[in-house]
Amino acid sequence: MELHPGAKIVYVDETGFNLYTMRTRGRAPVGERAIRTVCGSKGANTSVIAAISDQHADGVLYYEVVQGGVNREKFANFMQSLSAIIGEDDPIKIVMDNAPCHHNIGQLVVMPDNQEVVKLPPWSPFLNPIENCFSVMKSAAKRRLAEEQPRLNSREAATAAGFTVKAWRDELLRQAIVYSMGAVTQEKVANEYQFANWHVPACAA
Repeated sequence: MELHPGAKIVYVDETGFNLYTMRTRGRAPVGERAIRTVCGSKGANTSVIAAISDQHADGVLYYEVVQGGVNREKFANFMQSLSAIIGEDDPIKIVMDNAPCHHNIGQLVVMPDNQEVVKLPPWSPFLNPIENCFSVMKSAAKRRLAEEQPRLNSREAATAAGFTVKAWRDELLRQAIVYSMGAVTQEKVANEYQFANWHVPACAA
């Protein structure tokens, strides 16, 4: 059983990142503590709005990195771009949760007839494959930020790159986010789709 037999399904959601998106565990010789010097400020929040498809070669069909949280305007702009990328050929269900920024999105965005917005039931993250994909992204971003830690704290590196320290840290965070997208493979997305579909019969009962 599938959520929408006969239609291609795209899942959309958003999540936040900041410089506190760091590993909380490390390794050290026996008897010693694992100590790491980290950035004292978490920096500005950065959000990712993403769409996944189990039929897209890269898993992540489209994404945008935006400063701050996601409001209705930012989400509507994302959806307009996503709609253009999807095109008008096959029937598409664009599935999302009931977050405030998703409210009435079908009225805010001009979409062709083959595209339909579908809302998930409240409190049903297990029906949204993108949730676990975000976990994979954040794990990859944590690894990247751990590798970049010396540069995050380097005023010299920021100056050499032509950034203020704050802008430099924001840029390294953005790079870590872009890097993390590669961790969401088509195989991973397909597995998450299968997991979500497994829950459908119980929800429909």
